[in-house]
Amino acid sequence: MTAHCPSVFPADPILLLDLPPFTGSRALSPPAMARWAAGCRYAVAIPARNEEEAIGPCLQAVVGSMRAARRAGGVVVLVNNSTDDTYARACRILSESGLAHLVLSVGFPEPLANAGTARRLALDLASALIDPRGTLMTTDADTRVGRGWVDANLAGIDRGADLVCGAIDIDPVEAGPVLALMGPGYRSEAEYVDLSIELGARLDPRAHDPLPRHRCAGGASLAVRRSVYSEIGGMPTLACGEDRAFVAAAEARDLFVTYSSDARVTTSFRLDGRASGGMATTLAERLAGDHAPADDTVEPASRAALRAWARGRLRGCFEARLPFGAEVLRALGVTPGNEASASGLFFGEVWRRIEERSPLLERQRISLARVADELPAMRRLVTSLRGGGPVPATPNEARRWIAHCCARETEHG
Repeated sequence: MTAHCPSVFPADPILLLDLPPFTGSRALSPPAMARWAAGCRYAVAIPARNEEEAIGPCLQAVVGSMRAARRAGGVVVLVNNSTDDTYARACRILSESGLAHLVLSVGFPEPLANAGTARRLALDLASALIDPRGTLMTTDADTRVGRGWVDANLAGIDRGADLVCGAIDIDPVEAGPVLALMGPGYRSEAEYVDLSIELGARLDPRAHDPLPRHRCAGGASLAVRRSVYSEIGGMPTLACGEDRAFVAAAEARDLFVTYSSDARVTTSFRLDGRASGGMATTLAERLAGDHAPADDTVEPASRAALRAWARGRLRGCFEARLPFGAEVLRALGVTPGNEASASGLFFGEVWRRIEERSPLLERQRISLARVADELPAMRRLVTSLRGGGPVPATPNEARRWIAHCCARETEHG
């Protein structure tokens, strides 16, 4: 394949390897590039490492979704530190597709050879190739996007979202035998997470992200405005969790983050993951039994309720440009002060500082077994708010409501 750099590209992509945070990296083969037109609306960025088996289905699904969307876009595949045929297969599939693409194989120095750096470089390259008003999307090489995925992401952006987090399904064929070995705590966690999302949405509603929503914030399905990607400072170069850190940075700046159930992908459910600390590590821990920790966003029902209630009350004060409720802060164990002015213009930053100062909001990770114990209380909390149930107006009302819903029922007989 002939590698031509089009006029819209600001420089040879290899030159990025001489700049932070990629300094010391090297190209393992020339960039394979074709047909990037000026005004390209979007690009899909995919990091890949030793994914020769998965990259074919991944790219075929991406190509199918792009064709269904009928809007000008391209694909960037960043192959890093691979020892198999991932690069050659990606080149062949994209060349045959006739779509705009860039495939680059690089070797990162060992400290940089991680998912965060690879996704960062893929997105940086994609950002340089699309219209400044365009959209960046990213998925994983072991993931198959749905046919309507590109369309759903662009629709979310068109409706005003700054960042769209897609829904991530696990491969049912791969998952079946593994899930059969999981304890009851794993099954309880799925319901608990869904209820806690609903609890947060009812206590701290956000017009741009109404129910139903999910809580997936994974690199398998993200879409972000190009301008917002630059504003946040790019994808963090973390060995693991770069996707969640990126979404958290957007939330901290009060950007419109939506959790779309229409932008769906299916990802692998394997125990030999590429990233230490990723999904494969989590699955291996959970196979050992329900003493394993639940997801790091899961916490006891009473603490989840207090967190969501206080955040909703304080967000209301901030958006109405009213002084922060001193009673709410004191209920969190925080001495009232100049929270808003001290943290700048964004509520997300203000709230993060309040969480850091509050002894009652310290993150308390719980086991899968504890999730099953907390599930009845979470059910009662959410049920009490459905159908227009009143949201507590004062800290005392909130305390009584939480205590009532979280009180353990007395068993009889």
